[in-house]
Amino acid sequence: MVDRSELHPGGDYSGWHLAELDLESIDLTNANLSGANLRDTNLSHATLIGVNLRGANLSRAKLENANLCGAIACRANFKNSNLSHANLTKADLTGTKLREAILYKAEMSNARLERANLTRASLQQVNLSDANLSGAVLVGASLRSANLCYSHGRGASLRRADLSDINLTGAEFYGADLSGANLSRAILDRANLRRTRLRGAKLNAARLVETKLSGSDISYADLAHIVIHNATIKGAGLQGTKLDYAELLNTNLSRCDMSSASFTKASLKKVRLSKSEFICADFCEAELDTISLIGANLAATNFQNATFRQAELMRANLNSAKLQGCELYEADLSRAYLGGADLSHATLVRADLRGANLLAARLHETILCHAYLQRTKLIDADFDSADLRATGFTGANLTRTKLNTPRVTNAQFGGNLGLEPAQIDSLIQKGAMFIGDVLPPIDDVMEEFRADFRERFEDLRELLLKFSDAIETLNQTFDDLTEDGYSIPSSEREQLGRLITLFQDQTSQFESNIEEYKVEILSAELSDWTAEDFSAEHIQICEQIDRLINHIRITQAMTRGLLMDHDSYSAPGYG
Repeated sequence: MVDRSELHPGGDYSGWHLAELDLESIDLTNANLSGANLRDTNLSHATLIGVNLRGANLSRAKLENANLCGAIACRANFKNSNLSHANLTKADLTGTKLREAILYKAEMSNARLERANLTRASLQQVNLSDANLSGAVLVGASLRSANLCYSHGRGASLRRADLSDINLTGAEFYGADLSGANLSRAILDRANLRRTRLRGAKLNAARLVETKLSGSDISYADLAHIVIHNATIKGAGLQGTKLDYAELLNTNLSRCDMSSASFTKASLKKVRLSKSEFICADFCEAELDTISLIGANLAATNFQNATFRQAELMRANLNSAKLQGCELYEADLSRAYLGGADLSHATLVRADLRGANLLAARLHETILCHAYLQRTKLIDADFDSADLRATGFTGANLTRTKLNTPRVTNAQFGGNLGLEPAQIDSLIQKGAMFIGDVLPPIDDVMEEFRADFRERFEDLRELLLKFSDAIETLNQTFDDLTEDGYSIPSSEREQLGRLITLFQDQTSQFESNIEEYKVEILSAELSDWTAEDFSAEHIQICEQIDRLINHIRITQAMTRGLLMDHDSYSAPGYG
């Protein structure tokens, strides 16, 4: 057995067998220990500055408070070793095995950890500022309260890692995998997280100022109470993401998919959302004043009691949306689609709804004073007890529209399809005004109908894509859990497989039926159609849309369930 008296600074001990020795507080500065066996060796408080540990075996070694500043430990094995409070400043740990190692409060600034394996390592309160973690594996590692300011982790894997209270200011983690990671209360100011994978991650109460997240997958993540200012999140996937009570300011969220995302009581100011998807999203009580959602797909979205003052919603798809109690003062909803939407108790004073479609919409006790509804389609809409004073209805289609309200003083009608003589008399008696009786040319009505149907068919196509994406996400989530070693009960696996097959078959059937229906409708001779015929066809296509939306909700709920319940499955073992 080697005696510690034989070991000196600068000595050459490459390949030596030094396992299980007590070398506490030894000084081996600049020594060559490449390929040495130091398994279970006590090197706590040792001075190992500039030491060469290439390929050395330090598994289960004790290195608490050791000084390895500038050490070269490429491809060394530190599995299960204890490096608490160790100094690894500028150390080269490229390709090193640090699996399940303890590095509590270690100093690792400017260290090189490219392709290092830190699976399930303990790195709480470690200082990794300016360190290079590119390609490193930190699956299940704990970096709670760690400092990774200006570090580099391009392509690193931090799946299900604990990164709570971490500081990633200015960090570069392009393309990293952070799925299922806990980033609660993390500071991500000016970090580059473009094209990262954050599916199912927790970022509640985190701070993102000038952060770059474009093209990232943030689906099913928890971002409740998050603060996002001046960030770029363009083209990101936020399906099923939770952003309740979030504060978003001057942030670019254009071209994002936020289907089934939750923004309850969130504040979105100067946020760019052009060409984003919000199918089945929840904006209950959110602050959305002056927001721009031009052409956005907001089908089945919940906006109850949200504020939309002076918002831009032109050509938006709000099919079956819930807008009860919304504040839409001076909002622009021109040419928007609100078929089946519920606007009960909403305030739309001076709102612009010209050319919009409110087929079978509910507007119970809605305030529409001085609103613009010229040439609006209001077939089967219900204005029970609504405030329609000084509202403009000229050229609107009022077929079977319920206008059971006494508040129509100075409302302007004229050129309306579907108004019965008795309704006209009743409206005049209540103070409404009629300006002429010229109806729009039948050719214009037919063309509007065809144009509206083309848009609805596009909605159906988009929903089919969303349904296919939701199925793929469900499949991928299952594969990820399996890859990470989680054992899902066979009964659940079989049930999941059957449901995925069923959904895939239904997608193909949906696609076939929709194409046949489109050809039938758009090639039909419409000149003999009645208002009832138009209404029936509208209702049929809306029912198809609702059906698809329901399938999307079910599939996304299953994915969310898998991500939330993974801890209940058999946990992976790391031998």
